Amino acid sequence: MSSVECRNIKKDFGDVSVLKDISLDVKSGEFLVLVGPSGCGKSTLLRTIAGLEQPTSGDILINGKSVLNLEPRQRDLAMVFQSYALYPHLTVHENLAFGLRLQGLAKAEIDARVREVAGTLQIEPLLDRRPRELSGGQRQRVALGRALVRKTKLILFDEPLSNLDASLRGQMRYEIKRLHALTGSTMIYVTHDQVEATTLGDRIAILNGGRIEQIATAREIYENPVSRFVASFIGTPEMNFLSGDLVGRPGTEIGVRPEDFILDQGDIEARFELQEYLGSHSLVHATIKGQPIRVMSPVSLAKKTGDTLRLALPKEKLHVFNRESGARVNA
Repeated sequence: MSSVECRNIKKDFGDVSVLKDISLDVKSGEFLVLVGPSGCGKSTLLRTIAGLEQPTSGDILINGKSVLNLEPRQRDLAMVFQSYALYPHLTVHENLAFGLRLQGLAKAEIDARVREVAGTLQIEPLLDRRPRELSGGQRQRVALGRALVRKTKLILFDEPLSNLDASLRGQMRYEIKRLHALTGSTMIYVTHDQVEATTLGDRIAILNGGRIEQIATAREIYENPVSRFVASFIGTPEMNFLSGDLVGRPGTEIGVRPEDFILDQGDIEARFELQEYLGSHSLVHATIKGQPIRVMSPVSLAKKTGDTLRLALPKEKLHVFNRESGARVNA
């Protein structure tokens, strides 16, 4: 297994600072997810670890040794791309074997590895096909296979599921999680999708504006976000934000997750607007003193637009943020 350390990484493109003094330790065998909005620097950080970009300053260590002077192929890692990066004129077998041939491995060893990985990914029937004959999910499995067949202990993923529909993304999340458990490889995974982040990662690093805002487990981030940005980014539906004046905290915003409101109790009045039936629950849209909120309800409410809702806000469920800086303050 491989450990990865990023030490004070900065990356500028001309006058634009993309990575701003990022330090990060990834443990051997860990699955770390880098998540954040478009342009936050997550893919640039991954490409810098891979050696596809050189940092403006700082250092990157793999297994305790600096790799800044090593080419990507010398870093003993594999990378899975959003675009699959398959050779269209080669069969699946030839695509899987391509990197091994460049390493000069014997034909028997190459064939054995290809067969092993094809079995693991359940793509054996596809070995004689070319990429154009495959579905999106099958192409992504082949792209995974190209990484696995090299038997590296560090695998980097750059938004590999972005081109797949929702159903296939769910299947591939399971597949990637299963492969991590099976191989024990260290994996660093970039995504803008919080569902991928929370379901895949042992830990999640949330990036914003070229900096890491918080790095922790999904549960820790969900329950104790360090900033308004983090709180708004993790959780579906998104956290509600209300003026702190509502609970006697001027100069603050309070965050309440939709599932943490208590319906039909308390002394807070809200105006019912509409509700969305979602099967196991309903998502209620309402306003408190003109401020929009969303509330999860286990049942559909017999309400019409303009009706009054009574809500309670349990103190232990409130998240309080400085209105100016967005930083978390003691509740």
